[in-house]
Amino acid sequence: MTDDTSPSDSSANPPDEPVVFGPTTLQFTLLVTALLVISFAGAESAQYYVVSALIAPSYWVLFASAYVLAIIVVTAGVAKWMRRQVRYTEPVWQYREVEMTIAEYSRVLKDYSRQYSSLASRLDVPSLLASAPVLLVTVSFPLWQSLPVYWALHAGPLVFGLGLCALGLLSSRVFYLLLPTEASRTFRIPALFRFRRAVRVVEALPYFSRVGVRLRVGEAQGYYTLQSPQIAARIERLESAILVLFSVDSIGRPRQMMYSLSTMGHVTRESPWTQLTGFALSDQVRLVVLEAVRAYAAVVGVPELAEDLADLLGIPIEDLVSGAVSPDEMPPGNEHESRLDDGV
Repeated sequence: MTDDTSPSDSSANPPDEPVVFGPTTLQFTLLVTALLVISFAGAESAQYYVVSALIAPSYWVLFASAYVLAIIVVTAGVAKWMRRQVRYTEPVWQYREVEMTIAEYSRVLKDYSRQYSSLASRLDVPSLLASAPVLLVTVSFPLWQSLPVYWALHAGPLVFGLGLCALGLLSSRVFYLLLPTEASRTFRIPALFRFRRAVRVVEALPYFSRVGVRLRVGEAQGYYTLQSPQIAARIERLESAILVLFSVDSIGRPRQMMYSLSTMGHVTRESPWTQLTGFALSDQVRLVVLEAVRAYAAVVGVPELAEDLADLLGIPIEDLVSGAVSPDEMPPGNEHESRLDDGV
């Protein structure tokens, strides 16, 4: 893992605590009470409607759906109320650039998600998946044809009431974690699978010896935030001089790239962002890598390892130092842009 310092961002004077959690006892009590009342009322009413399930199943489905909808509305409303109890004021973040492997990034993101799950907005997939069978059993139990009539009449209301209660607990967790707080934008949690996939794609290219993730880590008053994660690649034999960055789209495909040239520990050149199309990715990346190596040669002269670099790029040594890449060499759809995409 490597760190590079950068100028810190500034904002208004921070309060004593950037994040303040308001009391949620009232909301929690209301949620539990509402779930118990709805579940008990549902179980009591089901004693009458369960008979219709054996004669006209559509009546039972409408009845059950009404109670399920009530559970969803109540849990979503209370969860939103609870999330609004979080008060956030932007502190003065001290940022630094950090480069790490995908394995290190995975561990950092796991700890970050655990520590700031109460502030971030994310989809709780396990709870959502667990809700599906609970919902299915709750609504369809009296309709099971293999179930004896005795059990459908006597156990149906109890199963329905317990199912509503379980569904309420699961849905309240899903909504609580999904709905944003005032701090959710600062404490966003990127999807790890996107960067895993992008790293595999870039690692498959023959031009890089090391591929990982580069991001900005901000620290302030005991809190930290992870911002602008991007794929970082180092050109073989020029690892300390050239940094190649890739932004990642929503499904993990590299969609833009740029390079940064450093000499004597200082950045001497940064290229504009180059748009990557979905075709011939290796050829598009090769042209940008060639441009970066030529820029390096123009600054420090023809390097001793020019022959190795020429072999890596599959070109004669003369072409390695012949100048910048001409527009005719650029593949269709490769447009330079000066826009920075944070990849989140």
